[in-house]
Amino acid sequence: MDLSDAESRYERGNAILFTRDSPCLSALRRTLESSDRRTVALWGLERARRTAEELRRRHPDDPRPMLAVEACTRWCRGETRMPEAKRAILDVHAMARDVDSPADSALCHAVGQGCSCVHTPKHGLGLPVYELTAAFLEGGTGRVGVVAWKATSYLVDLKRIGEMDKEDMPWAPFMS
Repeated sequence: MDLSDAESRYERGNAILFTRDSPCLSALRRTLESSDRRTVALWGLERARRTAEELRRRHPDDPRPMLAVEACTRWCRGETRMPEAKRAILDVHAMARDVDSPADSALCHAVGQGCSCVHTPKHGLGLPVYELTAAFLEGGTGRVGVVAWKATSYLVDLKRIGEMDKEDMPWAPFMS
C-alpha cells in the first residue's frame, strides 16, 4: 500500500494525513457514494462506536464519544431530535482539543464524523480520514499494515451492512 501522500502530509506537519482522494480510500469512496442513506448511517454509527470504545479505554473519565454515538443512534431511530445529537457531536469534537495526543484527537474527530453520517452520508469518508490519521501516527514501522487492514475493514463492514435487511429497524422519518 502506498502511503506517500500521508507521509508527505506528515512531513509538512499537517494534522490530517489522509483525504477523500487518498488512494487507500478510493474503493471505499465509490462504495459509500453508491450506498443508500440507511446503510451509510448504520456503518458510520457502528464504526464510531468502535472508536468511542477505544477512546473510553484511553480516557475512561470522559464519556463524550460514547454519548455522541448514543445520541446519534437515538436520532437515527427517531427517538430524539437533531439539536441533542448535534450538541453531542460538537462535544466530541471539543474533546479533540482537550486531549494531549494528536492520535486521540484524530479519533475524537473520527467519532464525530461517523456520528454525522446520520445527518448526511457525505460525512462517511470523514471517519476513515481521521481514524487512519491516528493509525498512521501510532503505527510506527507497522503503519502500512495497520492502515491497509483498516482500509479493508471499512469496506468489508460497509458491504456487510449494505446486505442487511433494514426495513424492520426503527427509523426516523428523515431516514427514508
